[in-house]
Amino acid sequence: MTDGRQPCQGAPIRPGDDVQHALDAEPGNTTVCLAAGVYRLAAPLRPADGQRLMAAPGAILTGAVGLDGWQREGRLWHVRGHLPAEPILHGECVTGTLCQHTGTVYLDDRPLERVGSRELVAAGRFWADYDADKIWIGDDPTGHVLEIARTPAAIVSHAKDVVVRGFVIEKFANPAQRGAIHADGDGWRIEGNEVRANHGTGVYASGGQVLNNHIHDNGQLGLAGTGHGRLVEGNEIDHNNTAGFSPLWEAGGTKFARTSDLVIRGNNVHDNAGPGLWTDINNIRTTIERNIVHANTGHGIFHEISYRAVIRDNRVTDNGGADPLPGWGGAGIRVAASPDVEIYRNFLAGNQNAIMLVQQRRDDWPSIHGPHLLDNIDVHDNQVTLASHGLTGQVDDTDSDASYERSIRFRDNSYRLPSSDAKVFAWHGAAWDPATWKQRFNQDASSSFTTE
Repeated sequence: MTDGRQPCQGAPIRPGDDVQHALDAEPGNTTVCLAAGVYRLAAPLRPADGQRLMAAPGAILTGAVGLDGWQREGRLWHVRGHLPAEPILHGECVTGTLCQHTGTVYLDDRPLERVGSRELVAAGRFWADYDADKIWIGDDPTGHVLEIARTPAAIVSHAKDVVVRGFVIEKFANPAQRGAIHADGDGWRIEGNEVRANHGTGVYASGGQVLNNHIHDNGQLGLAGTGHGRLVEGNEIDHNNTAGFSPLWEAGGTKFARTSDLVIRGNNVHDNAGPGLWTDINNIRTTIERNIVHANTGHGIFHEISYRAVIRDNRVTDNGGADPLPGWGGAGIRVAASPDVEIYRNFLAGNQNAIMLVQQRRDDWPSIHGPHLLDNIDVHDNQVTLASHGLTGQVDDTDSDASYERSIRFRDNSYRLPSSDAKVFAWHGAAWDPATWKQRFNQDASSSFTTE
């Protein structure tokens, strides 16, 4: 069964069966049907072209193994024999976290906090002593289920036209920038899964469709990828970056790079530690529409050093409260060093800043479709509420005024301001009141302004 009603037509698989053997035994363009239960994978599944992995409700793919044989020593408990000789370390962390380490320990499905020494271990914490191959915890393991994430991914393949539907995928030890589902082929359909509590990215896909999944509580990112012609629709993506990776490096809800014709539509993206929807590095012809983007600690929607995009009909609220960038950080919608962008019919309220255009000098990545410049930006027909501390407009951090002479248009927007003379419009390195914004800089001349 794939949804509790329609029978799955394919090779039946049950817990304890060798799932990879079943895939290998079936030629391409066939279906395997996994019954309800827990499948503890010792290695990632590698489907072939056209194979369909279909799950009954309650089918769980896990990368964790049980931890038994605990011994008490003073106030702590330890177990041997479950650690690699050396840890896998990748990524940049927020100060005070140990985000790079894979191999999370879980107590009754709850991840324990990793600490860096035995002395710091307490209830809710663990330390991995790789030299002695010991795991130390501060909770009495009696009567509890303890596990450690060990398998580096659930599904990894370069195959084309693979379907993955209906699974719970959890507790994989995938490093940062690798997905628990890591789809490197075209034409995938990843649909109706719950992807949770994995170390790196929940889902990485280089092509195809990611539809109606719940992707949450993963260590670095919920969803990432690259490729041509992708559709990301109907997903709930929330509470990702639990391991404490730096959002200035790469962490939060989503991040897409080097895509073309990417459509991000109708998703609910909320409460991620970092940006919500993020297209960074040479994306072109991007459409971001009809999403709800709420309470992410970084920018709500972030289009960075990329190209032609449409950002429309999104509801963007309460984002950016913990953004580390002062002044113009934490935008509801931010476009950085990217030309040919239309931003319209969005609703923005409660964000640290509203719609921010930022020109940067970005020589760190090659420009593929032209220079990384703000140009031909049209911001219109948005509903924007600004608090007294918030800004909307444009800033330039290149020590040049050239970007202000390009085609940048704010028009036909509706603003709700804290006062009629509030200095909330950013331009030429300063904040201006509505009258100056309209008359001196010829922005939003056809827009409406009301006060609270």
